[in-house]
Amino acid sequence: MSSRVPIYGVLVLLFSATAACEATNTSGTAPSKVSTMDAAAVALSVEPVALRPEFLFDRSCLQARPFGTRLIVSVNGGDVALRSIRFRFTDRFGVNSVPRVISIPGADPMSATIPSITTSMPMIGGVAPLPSAAPIPIRGSSQFPFFLAFDCGVSPRGVVLIALDVKGPRGDQTYETRARIDY
Repeated sequence: MSSRVPIYGVLVLLFSATAACEATNTSGTAPSKVSTMDAAAVALSVEPVALRPEFLFDRSCLQARPFGTRLIVSVNGGDVALRSIRFRFTDRFGVNSVPRVISIPGADPMSATIPSITTSMPMIGGVAPLPSAAPIPIRGSSQFPFFLAFDCGVSPRGVVLIALDVKGPRGDQTYETRARIDY
């Protein structure tokens, strides 16, 4: 019995893999297009490129200490309205969690003092608090600084998935990018 693979099967497989990589390239912090909207319509990025954990104090934690990280979500858009920004974290062991998301006010969000965070703080479920409950028009460039707080037991190494939901001329769209937390 021959173990030959028909050439058209190899070509279809190669074409499918190439198309999938182009449509969902989410490595690093490069913007990635998840929707069918034109790529120039919305660009999503995260700063800094390498996120660093800030360890939080909690006497009740017997496992990995709670931590947080600061980031700035930058949105460059055409004629769209921002509906929500969502966060999800997958640590190096494959454990998924959602952070408590705190907006950082002020001119220098990367060095601003974060209010004390306790485990009794209500869980927002990975959704960012935006300045308005109504969709926010994005014309040009906008930046949204956040502090993501994670409970004890979550490893401080892994990948944060950032999902941006917008409403535009072609309806609701979602864009995603990723950022790595490491130290």
